[in-house]
Amino acid sequence: MHTVLLVEDDSITQRVYQHFLRPIQCKPEIHVSMTSQLPSDFSTDYHLILLDLNLPDKTGKEVIDFLQTNPHVPVLVATHDTVRLR
Repeated sequence: MHTVLLVEDDSITQRVYQHFLRPIQCKPEIHVSMTSQLPSDFSTDYHLILLDLNLPDKTGKEVIDFLQTNPHVPVLVATHDTVRLR
């Protein structure tokens, strides 16, 4: 099983990712922010990082800079913004 670091603060989006990751043998490790006990070493822990850029505690640039500590782990950036139509 592959371990995926999922950094996502929205609980609904977390569940959507889990729904699609589990059937393809990926185990998500979920964190809601960049300061929520993330490991400082990404060298062997993760096969993929799924990242939301709209986090409550960091900007997108700060997140990418932080994650570049190990360039061998691919990072997929996915973000959304909900707009209500009236």
